[in-house]
Amino acid sequence: CMEAVRYYKGISETAEELFALGKRYYDGTDTEIDYAKAVEYFQKAADQGYPVAQNWLGLCYDEGTGVIQDFEKAAQWYKKAADQGYPDAQNNLGLCYEEGTGVIQDFEKAAQWYKKAADQGDPDAQYNLGLCYENGTGVIQDFEKAAQWYKKAADQGDPDAQYNLCLCYENGTGVTQDFEKAAQWLQKAADQGHEYARPPLEDCLGKIEAAKTKNNL
Repeated sequence: CMEAVRYYKGISETAEELFALGKRYYDGTDTEIDYAKAVEYFQKAADQGYPVAQNWLGLCYDEGTGVIQDFEKAAQWYKKAADQGYPDAQNNLGLCYEEGTGVIQDFEKAAQWYKKAADQGDPDAQYNLGLCYENGTGVIQDFEKAAQWYKKAADQGDPDAQYNLCLCYENGTGVTQDFEKAAQWLQKAADQGHEYARPPLEDCLGKIEAAKTKNNL
């Protein structure tokens, strides 16, 4: 209700409260969506050093939501939050370095920031780090490490990681080839609507049956 918003506006002094009010305007919770006001409160909270607000302010600049799109400012705000150990911002900053968005492209720095977030259990960063190891982007190519990071993200329900882990098991890349495990992970990805998972599922199941027939000969 609007009373809740007015209440927040009356006491919004701490960074956490300022950010909460910004999120209300961003999400349209008990008020109309107003991205410009959301950015205003994110900015106030970010200026107090609140990493969650700094990351959200970075997202707003990244996407041009409530502000003029500015990739450099986005990267700067991500960096402030990332330096405080906030995993979402560390992953976002990794993407900036990987893509050269707002910063000079640097694959090694991208992998380093992904690693910081991945070590804190961030599934997006774990998946991105898995891609780095699979492709040798910013790190020495290592299929086993790629599969390990995909597994960490897949266990948290990341459909992209589940699909890539399926491919690892199907092709024996970084893991022992196992069509049954491949099918299991492919099914999990398909159940979440992964766009590439459903078509090859029947093919993978066919390979399982072929492997079983061969082993029974």
